[in-house]
Amino acid sequence: MKSNLLYTLIGIFACFGIGMSSCTFLDPDRYFEDFFPEDSIFHSKSNAEGYLWNTPTHFPDPSAIWGGSWNPGELASDEMTVLWETAEFPGISFTKGTITERNLPSSFLSTWYQMYTIIRRCNLMIANIDKVQDMNTRERQEYLGYVHFMRGYAYYHLLQNFGPCLILGDEVIPNNLPSEDYDRERATYDESVDYIVKEFEEASRFMPSPVSQSSVLYARPTKGAALALIARLRLYQASPLFNGGDAARRVFGDWTRASDGAHPE
Repeated sequence: MKSNLLYTLIGIFACFGIGMSSCTFLDPDRYFEDFFPEDSIFHSKSNAEGYLWNTPTHFPDPSAIWGGSWNPGELASDEMTVLWETAEFPGISFTKGTITERNLPSSFLSTWYQMYTIIRRCNLMIANIDKVQDMNTRERQEYLGYVHFMRGYAYYHLLQNFGPCLILGDEVIPNNLPSEDYDRERATYDESVDYIVKEFEEASRFMPSPVSQSSVLYARPTKGAALALIARLRLYQASPLFNGGDAARRVFGDWTRASDGAHPE
């Protein structure tokens, strides 16, 4: 009896000793991601919503604006400096002008991969949401509002970190095509901003307003968030510090897009 109790207590404390994050058998989102077959996602409303609300987990932590930042952060500024150089503060490399195409911090590179993961998931949801039989028209519209918001927000992150985007539209690209099928052209800066703004505008048509959003769902975006991001993007677009122009020409030189000769800014 005592022996069984002892082994039970050892097991419990071992789990807590490793850390609560290690006890992932209680995490339903992890099970949904790892074991749920793709062809069953749109079998029901609950499955489709599970896929929808697992998608934001691929976004970077918005609170990571200092140590471990996913973008240049505050240190990519002439007004900031540090006495140390570690991978925890990648923005200092931008301040010092030591960034090249070969030494981009891994925290930035992961943003590229994760954002296109989100975009592909959003395209999959747009293509298949009509298959959900137990979802009414209003629920489907709100669902698509959130999807367009997430897709626009993913491109927003790409624009912040990498400039003009590779815009895929609604295309769900297979991952087993020949390499030449993945050779895509970038949009210009203005084309990128206009596309992202269009996504947020579409999202704002169906997402709830801040006053109608239940306080229980405080972590979900609202129409207000979409409109605020539109305002921020248009402000960036109007600023020479963000919209390319002479700064872009110093980076890209005389580079133009092969299909139509457009300059990237």
